[in-house]
Amino acid sequence: MGLAQSISRVVFGIDVLFLLLLGFSLLHVKPGSGPYVVALLTLVPTALTLVMSAAVLYTGWEPFE
Repeated sequence: MGLAQSISRVVFGIDVLFLLLLGFSLLHVKPGSGPYVVALLTLVPTALTLVMSAAVLYTGWEPFE
């Protein structure tokens, strides 16, 4: 396992943790409020990095070989 794979595993784990925390916080935040908007905006980069790290793990891409 190379460096990109190791980093992707860590990023994937952190993203899953953040998504769980966001899911629980969205249950307790009033829709339309400021914190709700911030939580939704946080969801976008978190989901994108989750998809990118999953793609690196799935394909086994090693850019630094």
